[in-house]
Amino acid sequence: MGRVSQPSRAGVYPCGIRGVGGYSDRFRQMVGVLEWIAAAAVLLQPLRPIGCAIAIAVMLGVLVTLFWQRQFMRLEYPLVLLALLWLVALAR
Repeated sequence: MGRVSQPSRAGVYPCGIRGVGGYSDRFRQMVGVLEWIAAAAVLLQPLRPIGCAIAIAVMLGVLVTLFWQRQFMRLEYPLVLLALLWLVALAR
């Protein structure tokens, strides 16, 4: 008889937690909260530099993840958002 193939364990952590893209659910939720905080801070003039810094850090993380996963065709949208964030951060 042949060997029985095992199901893929991609995205499964030693404790059995499954994640999307290799990241845990809690980490993805934390990034989502940071995105909301950055969006609110960008709308308020005194907090705009902090909001831009948070959003730029998140976008850089997105770019690193897409490079790491070799999903080069999906880089355009985050690159445009990063450029817009730089423009907002530099405009005073």
